[in-house]
Amino acid sequence: MRKVLVAGATGGIGYALVQQLTKENIKVVAFARGEDKLQALFGHNKLVTCVSGDVLIKQNLLDACVDIDSMINAVGFPYGQWNETHMPCLANMLEAAKISRSKFIDSPKEDIHFNHMKGIAQ
Repeated sequence: MRKVLVAGATGGIGYALVQQLTKENIKVVAFARGEDKLQALFGHNKLVTCVSGDVLIKQNLLDACVDIDSMINAVGFPYGQWNETHMPCLANMLEAAKISRSKFIDSPKEDIHFNHMKGIAQ
């Protein structure tokens, strides 16, 4: 069975991605900073493993990337803080994808078609 890490899983886009992936019977590692919110949103779902951590801390991501096939960046940062947040986030996620040998998908907001989610984990 496939496994996808969704970074930013507790935000609007991340939540929708987790819901759709699990609807397609794909295992998900829901990754976000707030453990309580992760558990409240996904703790009932047997296909979801909740992992709290910060995408700006590379080791947090590496620890969450065990046996994943793909990772999706659904993390949202204020545009005015992109140099301090978004760019390091992307660098950490790209390195984690390389180390875990997984596919990396950035900014799915514009180009994900929910009826084609199975292709993400293939």
